[in-house]
Amino acid sequence: IAAKTNNSLGVSGMTWGEYCTIMPIKIFEAGETTAGILASSIIFAVEHGAKIINMSLAGGDADVVAAAVKYAKENEVLMIAASGNKPYQRYPALYDEVISVGAVDNDMRWASYSNYGVYLDLVAPGGSSSAQILSTGYSTDEGNTYSYMQGTSMAAPHVTGLAALLMAKGYAGKDDSGEEIIRKILRETALDLGEPGWDQYYGFGLVQAYDSLTYEEERRPLLVQILSTSGEVIRETEVNPDGSFQFNGLTENYIKIRVWRDFNGNEEIDKGDLIGYYGYQESDHYLVWNPSLDNAETLSYLSSGSYELTNPLHFFPIIEFSE
Repeated sequence: IAAKTNNSLGVSGMTWGEYCTIMPIKIFEAGETTAGILASSIIFAVEHGAKIINMSLAGGDADVVAAAVKYAKENEVLMIAASGNKPYQRYPALYDEVISVGAVDNDMRWASYSNYGVYLDLVAPGGSSSAQILSTGYSTDEGNTYSYMQGTSMAAPHVTGLAALLMAKGYAGKDDSGEEIIRKILRETALDLGEPGWDQYYGFGLVQAYDSLTYEEERRPLLVQILSTSGEVIRETEVNPDGSFQFNGLTENYIKIRVWRDFNGNEEIDKGDLIGYYGYQESDHYLVWNPSLDNAETLSYLSSGSYELTNPLHFFPIIEFSE
């Protein structure tokens, strides 16, 4: 998902290793886990600001996992999972809320190990026995290294990385018909393989990064808001692709700055959105949800001159707390 690219070393990351934040959550110990661990990990990710969850794993159905997946969906979190390698079971990929990813080999043919069926959404490179996918890994003998691997667990992160690129462009939430915009873009731009249209081996087809990123759809850009100390929005602008923004002609002496992504597109700061306040210095900011205006630093300046913000800005999830 996030390996550095164009550095003549190892693998190429879908996001080129630029501006991508990974929240690694370990759920396996000696190759074993439980439904409760998976469910609590999903909830942890949601409540600590994750907006996309990659699940390169497959197992059986469990009520506690189904509830956690529903909770993530309600908080505007996109979930992507491996369809599973035969003959293992296929959850969480079988849940309607999750994008299910199968694998193709290096010739864009269905990989014989890849689970298939009516629940399959898309396929991505997963490798084959003759030409596998090179992945980052860890060896007790060699430490951090690169390893040849194959599986739907390798396919799912390709889709997750592309989804992150789409979200960075401002695609998120649902369209007017209620369909997830990123899911729609991935489907509409996929390369149709196998039988025409959707089929059980390839889903809607092989994901296409360039076509997805040039698809025209409603965006949810990052918005910078200049606030009065009482919380009134004075000015608003979109963040530039390089993360910069600029305001001219401000006359208010005391202001606060908020950055917001309206994931559900309802023009209200509410559940599922991300917000950040400039100057908030909470030492363990990942434990903060639903932050208030009080968290924003009050800035004071003269009515003329140029000022550059230098401190980082942290984002916090607006969530519905789990029971």
